Amino acid sequence: MILYREKNMAESFRLAIFLTLTGGFQDAYSYFARGGVFANAQTGNVVLLAREIVSGDFEGCIRYIVPIIAFSIGVFIAINVEIRLGDKVNFNWRQMILLTEIIIAASCAFIPETYNNVCNALLSSSCAMQITAFKKIKGLSTNTAMCVGNIRNASDHLAKYFILKDRNILKNSLHYYTIVFVFAIGAALGYAATLKFALRGIWGVLIFLIIAFFLFFFEEKKDKREE
Repeated sequence: MILYREKNMAESFRLAIFLTLTGGFQDAYSYFARGGVFANAQTGNVVLLAREIVSGDFEGCIRYIVPIIAFSIGVFIAINVEIRLGDKVNFNWRQMILLTEIIIAASCAFIPETYNNVCNALLSSSCAMQITAFKKIKGLSTNTAMCVGNIRNASDHLAKYFILKDRNILKNSLHYYTIVFVFAIGAALGYAATLKFALRGIWGVLIFLIIAFFLFFFEEKKDKREE
């Protein structure tokens, strides 16, 4: 019973809201406070890397190569946590991912601008772990840290709704558009926090991560009451 509800929490829409806020927040923080690098949107980093290659700017290349590599490492870490520890702990393995994200976000505030590459690597690996651990929301493939796939899915379902007139398809479309909207709110909050608190602005994302972390405990307690 508990395992079912934990899985249900991992795919719940309320959890997705907080995770998506963190995605937008960290992307804005890394771009505006850490040298114009995207923590989440590796497509943007690839485009910017190509620009630096054409310009012959080796230092600029390193700035964008680092988060791309770190993102891949983050995926590797999350997969290993799931396979090696997923069924060996008494709590949902995704909480370990969230706890790691919390530690990384808290630590980044103390990293000076001269070490932006280190900070961006940590944030990119954190983002990758989140994307890998939380792939679906209510059974729908959803990305809580990027928008391209969500916008495509939203438009896909909306187009099908106009043809098939199925309200469930329309509901799925609204699901994706809501996620995109929440991501934008997170980005706005991240930008505002960066303007006001500079490097310490990343601490704002801790609010959402901590809430997401404790949602799993809430669900487990609810299960015990039902049993």
